[in-house]
Amino acid sequence: MKVGVRKSRRHRCELKGSDLRSLISRSGFTVTSKDPEFYVICGGDGTFLDEAKTADKPVLFIRDEVSVGALSTGSLSDLPRLIKRIEEGNYWISSHRLLSADGALALADVYFTHTD
Repeated sequence: MKVGVRKSRRHRCELKGSDLRSLISRSGFTVTSKDPEFYVICGGDGTFLDEAKTADKPVLFIRDEVSVGALSTGSLSDLPRLIKRIEEGNYWISSHRLLSADGALALADVYFTHTD
């Protein structure tokens, strides 16, 4: 499968010294910028929301090791297991509506979190 990668510019998306692209490649997938079958987005909720708005294919959202990632499917350490599930066809795709206000796009989801 061909996979596109989008990641946080603020945080590192690495697991035990391996970057996101290496982790995906070792799982037998091809990392590409041209016509991927889906995207892996790594970062926090802000990265996910920013990148998902422009993604034209399904996305797998993986939180980096420093983010809360309340909307994520899992963490970087979960990536090998999640990729195996994709290979086996053991996944589903959820559709989300986008809201548009004054030219800005937003996901139509709301979640609550704590503050210090």
